[in-house]
Amino acid sequence: MEHEGLTGAIIGYGQVAHAAHTPAFMRRGWQIAAVADESQARLKAAADAWPGVRTYSSYETLLERERDLDFVDIATPPSLHVSQALAALEKGFHVLCEKPLARYVGDFGMVMDQAARAGRIAYTAHNWLYAPIIAKLIENVSSGVLGKISHVEFHTLRDRPAGQAVPGSWRTQADLAGGGILVDHGWHCLYILRRLLGERPKVLAVKLEPDGGGVEEEATVFLRTSTATALIYLTWRASTRSNRVVVYGSGGAAELLDDELVISRGSHTASTPFPEKLSKGSAHPEWFEAMLGDFQRALRSPESARQNLEEAAFCVSAISLAYKNRSTPALEGEGAPHIHPKESPSGHPT
Repeated sequence: MEHEGLTGAIIGYGQVAHAAHTPAFMRRGWQIAAVADESQARLKAAADAWPGVRTYSSYETLLERERDLDFVDIATPPSLHVSQALAALEKGFHVLCEKPLARYVGDFGMVMDQAARAGRIAYTAHNWLYAPIIAKLIENVSSGVLGKISHVEFHTLRDRPAGQAVPGSWRTQADLAGGGILVDHGWHCLYILRRLLGERPKVLAVKLEPDGGGVEEEATVFLRTSTATALIYLTWRASTRSNRVVVYGSGGAAELLDDELVISRGSHTASTPFPEKLSKGSAHPEWFEAMLGDFQRALRSPESARQNLEEAAFCVSAISLAYKNRSTPALEGEGAPHIHPKESPSGHPT
């Protein structure tokens, strides 16, 4: 049934697990039976939130001892996602993973291969698709009211990396984060762009700052399809927080201004206000909860996971290519993983 309760485990009980995943699971009536985290303070926070939860100081122990789980939710820093996803799939559990599912094309392929062998789903948390203002923008574009889309722009301004449960930020540590703002915020922009355009654009040029050691705090990426172009600008160096998305089509334009969506068609302009700015906070449990419905449908019908997997495949290939060709024109489509139309969502022939 659509709202039947599921039982899962959380690996990594940091800020996103505590402030977004936990309330979303609770609202949906799902139970978290076990949590793994190396921090005793975070395990205590998990125990306070989930009375009776079994806690483990390592994910390996959790996966070894737990049996009756419908899924494992991975909410650790990005560098750990692949190894933890592979281990959970090997134990026969479905996987729900925070972005990025993987940072490298080869790693993404390994996760897809393991999911196919286990007959399980590896699903990436593309929660921004479920933000009401983003969903409305996609609805307008998909309906055709803007005509044929010719250009899309994303402007994501932040004055610092997102917060976390403990002092310091793993987002600025390359070995944990796997990159800077391009991995953190860029992944969101890329899967939304893929949804807006309806096809996979190619990375043409990239500019990252600083361009050298450490993680980038600013990124500009230019992409195109055969009929449209796109620009993604991301920064942790802004004086304020805001999000802006612009979509130009042959029949009109749409402009998302944080908490307002403006649709222009000829001389007619319609503005729709939203109660909360897109840039407000970083947890968004209501978006995550809305996404859980699609995750649950994917568990019952794996074919429904195809779109999520295709968008994740595009994100990992675009980001990998961007880092490979930082500050220089990119080689179009190089190393891009594809899910063939005649293949299952795991990437294997049906």
